[in-house]
Amino acid sequence: MPQIIKTIEELVVTELKRDGYLFVFNTLYNDIKAFHKPIPPDLDGFWLDQKYTDSNARQAFLDFMAENFPNVKLYEVMDFVPVGTMMWPYLGSIAVDIQKGDPAYQALSAKYGDPEQAATDNRHVFWCMPYEVAVDTHSRREAFWDEELEDD
Repeated sequence: MPQIIKTIEELVVTELKRDGYLFVFNTLYNDIKAFHKPIPPDLDGFWLDQKYTDSNARQAFLDFMAENFPNVKLYEVMDFVPVGTMMWPYLGSIAVDIQKGDPAYQALSAKYGDPEQAATDNRHVFWCMPYEVAVDTHSRREAFWDEELEDD
């Protein structure tokens, strides 16, 4: 059944209202965004593909959270992509309702690396979405969609 999944910036702006934290399990996304590798030429520029999502790493994360922090809310979120991107698949990313310094944040940082430092493993990258970046991106994305819908 289809469902609506918010972008990470929309979740941060409309629900969390503070910096947000998410995990991306898509190895190609992480290679390009966290490790600054070029987009493979054979992908013709469109590289957002579910087939690169490491489902084992994602499940290990979900198991860790269920065992250690069952009360921490998790959200499926669409990844951070350029504002003009109109459609892209859900890549399995999960936002975590935590704040910097709390016990879950500390445990996740110890296990997966500090989200404000360089990533170390492309199978799972712990990202921080700063509130200010989310507000700016969310407002630009809404303006983009408003403009697109006006043209129809």
